[in-house]
Amino acid sequence: MPRPQPRLASKLRGFVCGPCLTKLQLQQQTPWQSRGIASRPRPKTQEPRESRPSQVTDSEPVFRFYEQTPDGHRREIDDDGDFLGLRGQDPLAKKVEESLLDIKDAEQGNSKGGFMSKLMNLIKPTNVEDGKRAGSPQIEDIIDMDETAVGSRLLQVPTNFAESLRVPLSPYKQIIFSEDQQVHDYTPKIATFNEHLHRVWKDFPKVLEGASEKDIAVKCSKLWRSYVLCRRGLLTAPKDVPGDVWWVLWEVFSSEAKWNTDRLPHIKILAEDISTAGQALPDSASLLYVEALFVSGDQENAIQLWEMAEDPYDERSMEFKNYWTLGAQMLAKNGQIDRAMEVAEILLGNTSEPENARILLPIIGASLNSEVEYAVQKAWALYVRFRVIMGPLLTMDDYDSVISGLLNANQGDLALRVFSDMMLTGSQFELQQDSTAQYKDVLGGKNLKNLRIKRTELTWEDSKALATLPKQFNNKYFFGKWMKKLIGDGELDLAHKVLHIMFQRGIRPDAKYINGLIGAWLRSGTTQDEQLAENLAWRMIDARLQFVKQRQGRQQFEGPVRAVVSVPDKKDHKTILGVMPNATIETFGLLVESYSRRVENTRVLEIYETLERAQIPANTFFLNQLLGVEVRSHNRFWAWENYIRLVHENGVRPDFDTFRCLWHLMQKQSDPALTRGNKNFTTCRTLFAEMVRCAPILRAQEEMPGDLYSTILLSFGLGDDQIGTAIALRALQSHFDMYPTPETARSVILQLSRVGRLNRVGLRPRRLKLDNTTRKRVDAVTNILATFKDRRVEELAKQGLVFDEITGDAKLEESLMLLCDILGYVASGRLDQEAAENLEQLTKTAAEEMGLPDHTPWRAQAGQD
Repeated sequence: MPRPQPRLASKLRGFVCGPCLTKLQLQQQTPWQSRGIASRPRPKTQEPRESRPSQVTDSEPVFRFYEQTPDGHRREIDDDGDFLGLRGQDPLAKKVEESLLDIKDAEQGNSKGGFMSKLMNLIKPTNVEDGKRAGSPQIEDIIDMDETAVGSRLLQVPTNFAESLRVPLSPYKQIIFSEDQQVHDYTPKIATFNEHLHRVWKDFPKVLEGASEKDIAVKCSKLWRSYVLCRRGLLTAPKDVPGDVWWVLWEVFSSEAKWNTDRLPHIKILAEDISTAGQALPDSASLLYVEALFVSGDQENAIQLWEMAEDPYDERSMEFKNYWTLGAQMLAKNGQIDRAMEVAEILLGNTSEPENARILLPIIGASLNSEVEYAVQKAWALYVRFRVIMGPLLTMDDYDSVISGLLNANQGDLALRVFSDMMLTGSQFELQQDSTAQYKDVLGGKNLKNLRIKRTELTWEDSKALATLPKQFNNKYFFGKWMKKLIGDGELDLAHKVLHIMFQRGIRPDAKYINGLIGAWLRSGTTQDEQLAENLAWRMIDARLQFVKQRQGRQQFEGPVRAVVSVPDKKDHKTILGVMPNATIETFGLLVESYSRRVENTRVLEIYETLERAQIPANTFFLNQLLGVEVRSHNRFWAWENYIRLVHENGVRPDFDTFRCLWHLMQKQSDPALTRGNKNFTTCRTLFAEMVRCAPILRAQEEMPGDLYSTILLSFGLGDDQIGTAIALRALQSHFDMYPTPETARSVILQLSRVGRLNRVGLRPRRLKLDNTTRKRVDAVTNILATFKDRRVEELAKQGLVFDEITGDAKLEESLMLLCDILGYVASGRLDQEAAENLEQLTKTAAEEMGLPDHTPWRAQAGQD
């Protein structure tokens, strides 16, 4: 019987799966007769005995070595074969010892360089017994391995995995573990991983090309999920994992495609697993791992690994630029500005491409965010040098990066100067008016391509001396372009800061740019942005009310008035109000939209009343916003009253959105289930007459939307007005070039099927129930329509025309004529004999009510059939 194992037995030899570990929990240790090296078993009860001298005093003591697995199996190890290293006979141990001496010499200043890289190259896998793969650590060793140790493995010279990155894929083979591996718990998970890996393997060229991103994203997501579930099993037996498997996983999850949103976290995990499996990454992949480690939050270890990987790179290497750029970014982000500057000097000093100067951008941003002395001065000096080195290669993204950093650092004047540099690009005054020329005039800089900053360049305190705007830019239009660009880029906070810069400079902004900022804030949906938008909008309204009050001469002065020369304070709130632009109708419309969306109807009424006091004429936008509020509040009476007041009295020109709101309310009004005894809106005929009156205005804007066409006919149908429906069909064709669709025919058939039908309480139903009675009614109307069609076919045949061969507008005209005829037939049938004779007069009266006098929608014989 083997003795009980301690808790950490699995860390001593071999691998123990999770379920087995739970069974090996530390229990109460039972007495056990253990023997150590060179010791003998003792009896359970023994008396103290005297020590006796050894029989052989001059001979070497004999040691026997054993190894024991967690299950208790113990075997003796041959010291001649397995432990040569303990006696100093292992060549690898000698090399390591020599390298340690090199390290000692290096610490004393005798280093020849590259000792760390040489030491890592010496730590290569060696073959051991038990059939284990060389250099394949156990999973328990991975758990205890720190980030630096893992990273050092990643920086080794590439082996077969790195070489496989340059060769085509071999035929796919499933991962099959040998029977002696303890991975039985992972067998189902590995089978699932094999399945998903095969799918990605088959479509791997598409993965690299980025085609079918949605499908690839799903496949790769499933692949990663299956990999995470079985990765412990894979790392337990890495010799059974083909090298191409790691290649596919790396290429897929290191892709910069849009679907790979967790790219860097995946890279970090995968790189460490690849190293654990005994593989090594190439230089480019190693840098990617360092970046992933830095982004994950372990900045110190990432920088340390980056420094360890320095020796393999030189100016002839493809990774030279990437290496130094990554180092500068990490050091700058870590707050080591001076070291980042040194790295930038190395890169720029060993390369001739001006584009490499972009290495300065993260240093500029980090310097602006730091609190060290002369941080802003250093950042500006670096920007000037960056501009000189880049020359015409500067892009808008470069300017945006610097402007964003300056505005976030509350350096508005310098940010304004950078924006003016961007606006001067390509002009004839660029060399005379840009920030570089001004920098030379003020500070006397000469060789600005050298990154060494002189002490004299850091002595300035007031940024205005270096940020004087050209005269052609010192106006509201220039600032407006800046705000417009920032709003378009989604940088609303920066646009707000630009607005304050204008206030401080005493420049009154254009109202349309502020309205753009207010609208962007309201669209963002956050409470803070909505509050900022409302505050700014009401300040503009207050400025407008003050302007109206002054224009009407109501401002009173006490005592004599005399001019006083004063210098406005930048922080004075009254000064800011003095340059606040007046609100426009768009400002009021934006507030109405915001309040209506939040169902604050009292605030909407307040806006409407304030608009009258502000003496601003309403426009179509404001009218539609106001009607939208009435639609959401179901206040039909106020909607019609507001429409009449704004259109007929104030001269606002409606559009199709205006009538879409009105007909939506009319549909509710005509619905018998919603408005019984609540007739507080106009009629369908009156509203249609209003739309016909505005037809010239509407036709000049755009085509009638299809949903509006359907809503109009549905409203007439719900109102049970067959004559009005027929007139509307004909008028919509003649005034707006709209013909009925199959959906229109279906709506008319259902409308006619509902004629004369009442529910249990004697009222017209809103909808038809799908019962036998309804089916019979629908079939009857359909048969009548078919009869009219057959008669029309006969009439056309007498004229030598075939109905089915008619195409284009003529075909649509035939459909319109059939619908009008059946509507006239039903309307005539609902009247008594005396009234039926006056159908033509009733039609004429309806046409006049709808603004279409002398309009006949059907043929004369329709009412006589």
